[in-house]
Amino acid sequence: MTAPAPLATDQSADRRAPGAVQTRLPWWGALLPVLGFALLLVLLVGGGQADAAQRAADSPLLSFLTHLWGSLLG
Repeated sequence: MTAPAPLATDQSADRRAPGAVQTRLPWWGALLPVLGFALLLVLLVGGGQADAAQRAADSPLLSFLTHLWGSLLG
């Protein structure tokens, strides 16, 4: 008597050795780096808001705190 033929399902899981590394990339593994790159590109291109950050850096409170920090350290 012969053994029944295996079903035509995903046989790659059957051929994998225990502890073998999975080589197929999940969908989110390709999507996340693309989204990260796009986000950084948008932040780089949208740098026109840097003037607002510069005005905030010139605030009296921030200058007082940096002066205080410099006096404490040195």
